[in-house]
Amino acid sequence: MSTIVRSIDRGIRVVAGVEVRVTELVWADGGASFEVHRIDTGDDLTEDGCFDQPPTDKQIENLLRQPPLCQDRVGLFLSLKL
Repeated sequence: MSTIVRSIDRGIRVVAGVEVRVTELVWADGGASFEVHRIDTGDDLTEDGCFDQPPTDKQIENLLRQPPLCQDRVGLFLSLKL
């Protein structure tokens, strides 16, 4: 597995009324990936998987519509218990 050698701040954008920061991660093997974090909560919207290319506003908007991962797991747990 490759390691991150550099992190590049690609700036803050407002998508669907929410401020997000896009960060490019540069890997030792020459690859790159892009993370998206909410400014207000710090939540990593790409926790389940980063983008290989800079994300579009539409891709970020789709991430914002998804419930947070921890809420998904709590909901799954509750549905399994019922």
